[in-house]
Amino acid sequence: MNVARRGSTVFIFLFLVISVSSRAQGIKFSREIRFIQYLIDKEQYTEADFLLSKLDRLTFDRAQTDTINYLRGWSAYTNKKLDTAINALSRVSPSSPLYLKSHFFAGYSAVFLQKRDTAKILFGEIGGPDSVVKEMRSFQLSGVALLNRDYSSYQSQKKAFTYSLFALQKEEERFDRYYDKLTEYKRRSPFLA
Repeated sequence: MNVARRGSTVFIFLFLVISVSSRAQGIKFSREIRFIQYLIDKEQYTEADFLLSKLDRLTFDRAQTDTINYLRGWSAYTNKKLDTAINALSRVSPSSPLYLKSHFFAGYSAVFLQKRDTAKILFGEIGGPDSVVKEMRSFQLSGVALLNRDYSSYQSQKKAFTYSLFALQKEEERFDRYYDKLTEYKRRSPFLA
């Protein structure tokens, strides 16, 4: 009986030590992340990247890993290292509150680098029941379709345009004008020239 009581006391003690240790690690992580965000805001990218690389040696849960990937990607994006930004931002998981922003900016970076297939994949992965997100996704995919001169894909994506979202209304109308101009353009045969 005495041995069983000691065993349960040891178990409770170990549980409390692990809980306190875990909470302390969470507080330390939170402080580190706030400081890294401060460095990024102050355009101290080298220092932020250095601290982020030090975090790689530790183990974190999924949410913490997503935060690290987001910060690494955001630092690279604002520092115009777009390949690195695409790599880090695209690793943020769909369960993260940073997922939408991460994937949209990874897609923007891919479009800028003329990696349209990558952009199409990144934008295509964005989903969810939210109608605004669906329209933004279709808007981005329609832009990639226009860049690729894939008019049938543009027409397919355009079906999601509502022309009612303030942030997208004028851009959707502008895409329609681009589409009209592009389809009016007659390609000339090199043979006839």
